[in-house]
Amino acid sequence: MVTSNGVTLYQSDFAGQGTNGWHSYNGSWTATNGRYRQTSTNTTDCRSTIGDTKWSNYTISLRARKTGGSEGFLILVNWLDDDNWTWWNVGGWDNTKDAVEQSVNGVKSTLAQVNQTAIADHTWYDIQVQVTRTNFLCYLNGKLVQTVANPEVVDSIYVSSSYARASKQIIVKAVNPTALPMTTTFNFSGVDAIGRKASLIQLTSASPTDLNSFASPTQVAPVTSTINHASTRFTTTLPANSFSVLRFNSRGSHFITNQALRIP
Repeated sequence: MVTSNGVTLYQSDFAGQGTNGWHSYNGSWTATNGRYRQTSTNTTDCRSTIGDTKWSNYTISLRARKTGGSEGFLILVNWLDDDNWTWWNVGGWDNTKDAVEQSVNGVKSTLAQVNQTAIADHTWYDIQVQVTRTNFLCYLNGKLVQTVANPEVVDSIYVSSSYARASKQIIVKAVNPTALPMTTTFNFSGVDAIGRKASLIQLTSASPTDLNSFASPTQVAPVTSTINHASTRFTTTLPANSFSVLRFNSRGSHFITNQALRIP
């Protein structure tokens, strides 16, 4: 099943419609007893796809079972054609690791990899991949296994700035919604000088799905610190999955703008 914002974009009906609409690449794919099966044992890189390449911000949910072989499952997302796609490789490397891999014009690279307990034969697994504008979130049996930045938007940072006239402070709010730290340059124009010390309040967590609870009320909590190298142009790193509030002391403010750019 594929859903987006509570709307079902696709739901399988292999018992009624069979394999209509599916595009196969390698392997032997058949619909049997309401299940979609790949039965070839001497072919690698077996894939079958369906859907719309314009889909975005969606969740793929499925159940999968392997009946043999040395590895597990390949779950395709962001498929454009047979040479351009992303997949979650569950139980790869002889059933020892999970990885999110991407193919661009037929050249495959690994975006992230973790160790994984072997996928067992003849066992059903619940699999879910959430595709957002910024991340891929991969779940196995309800457990978040990997969060990986969407490489197409890895440079996305959101910034706003304001000026407090009474205190002569520039207040910058910055959000890094990706799963990777961002090295960022701040530029201030319309000021004579920026104090070297700036206050920083930061909210961040290892996963964008982390929540506070009665048992762990401070799992996601603001942390206050100081930046000691601020100036009219300086570089700092914004952590992954973070919201930052920075306060700068300024002198001679006339007209102020602020930009945040990732440094390659």
